[in-house]
Amino acid sequence: MLDDAEVLRIWGQVNAAFNSGDLDTFMSFAADNMTAMASDVYMGSPAEFKAAAENGRKNGWTEQHMISVSARSNILAARYYNVFANGARTEGAGVVLFNDDGKIVSVRTVNNSGATPMKPS
Repeated sequence: MLDDAEVLRIWGQVNAAFNSGDLDTFMSFAADNMTAMASDVYMGSPAEFKAAAENGRKNGWTEQHMISVSARSNILAARYYNVFANGARTEGAGVVLFNDDGKIVSVRTVNNSGATPMKPS
């Protein structure tokens, strides 16, 4: 099991890679069997997750900023806000499960818009 501080450190790297637009580094943290659910969009593989993140970028999603995060027993809980190129923001919350190798196994999030920018436009 990962130390809680290690989970937080890894998440900081994941979030920094996303915010810098480096989706390859961002995806390097995904386990081969990772699945995700972002509001109404299910992603059954890392490839589907990356495609959805690319859709988010195409839809103007530029950054995700953490409001609060906590970790316990390989699980991270986060409250965040998303920033869009047009200045809009949405708030959300979610949980992330890590395996013992520090890879992301599962992501589950919801946001206050009721939708996700990751959905194909």
